[in-house]
Amino acid sequence: MGPIEVIFFTIGLIVALIGVTRGYAKELGSTVLILVGIVVLDFLEDRIDNVLAAAGAQLLGSDNPEGVRFFQFLVLSLLFIAIVYAGYSGRTLEFSGRPAPPPQGTLLSILVGLFNGYLIAGMLWYFLHKYDYPVQALGWMTSTELSPTAQTLVNYLPLTLFSAPYWMALLGLLLILRVRG
Repeated sequence: MGPIEVIFFTIGLIVALIGVTRGYAKELGSTVLILVGIVVLDFLEDRIDNVLAAAGAQLLGSDNPEGVRFFQFLVLSLLFIAIVYAGYSGRTLEFSGRPAPPPQGTLLSILVGLFNGYLIAGMLWYFLHKYDYPVQALGWMTSTELSPTAQTLVNYLPLTLFSAPYWMALLGLLLILRVRG
């Protein structure tokens, strides 16, 4: 599968390209929903973990802790991906106003897209790290050791870097800007 940091940066770049094509006004609307997902999942983390651990043990057997961790990772990742998908599909929050002309507008779109890519890829990596990289059992990761770069980047994942209240502050600011529009 390759080094995890390469996958992290690839997802970030793909989302940045999507951000350029959509424009920063729509991309900021997606940022709001991504932040809502991060805050809600962090707030309900203990409850969700307990429910998923019990369900995983019931489905896969309590003698299969790797399978239970993979189940927890899979469900949380799919839940987060569903939230992200909702933020990118159909009608989304769009920040009003006149779009900035090309050099500034394009740069803003790239920056917001990169930030969204960081949030999306970072949360998926956070779930992998939290559940001790359960995809190793599937052969998707060949080594249990992270590279020195990956070990450094783990400290900068969204919920490792800032807890949910800090993300709520950014979310509140974006909502104020949207309403003020």
